[in-house]
Amino acid sequence: MKRILFVIVCVTAAFCYPAISSSVDEIKETLSVPMGIIVLKPPEKISPVNSLVKFPHSRHFIYDCRSCHHKWEGDTKNLSCGTSNCHDLSGIPKPDGEKPKQDISFRYFKQAYHDQCIGCHKSIKVNNSETELSKKVLKSQMPKPGPTGCVECHPKQK
Repeated sequence: MKRILFVIVCVTAAFCYPAISSSVDEIKETLSVPMGIIVLKPPEKISPVNSLVKFPHSRHFIYDCRSCHHKWEGDTKNLSCGTSNCHDLSGIPKPDGEKPKQDISFRYFKQAYHDQCIGCHKSIKVNNSETELSKKVLKSQMPKPGPTGCVECHPKQK
């Protein structure tokens, strides 16, 4: 019986391997995910005031890519956030000295990053607190919230 099962597995693997390996090759051609640390920089026309952020990209793989890369369609090249008409403004848009226009203020790169990153980290903290109170999950199994303070992301330059 074990021999028959072994033969069935081997034959199945022989027929399935070419299909699986060609699918993997197709994925490799269309998806290139940076591993490790990515240095986040402002758009080219803007000089950074604080130190650049060293973003641990691979720690965020548990989330849907579109959480951050909201314009990415999955099969296209993922453009930089500083790309034209995304988060490329050097300051919060203010029409004629009035308060900022909320409808386009997200295009200010600093506000977009801070709202996205800090907002998500704060949300994780709140969810962890609620989960901890419910005692449904061990604290060690909850996601660790990321930094929410300035120097945690922008360490003082030496």
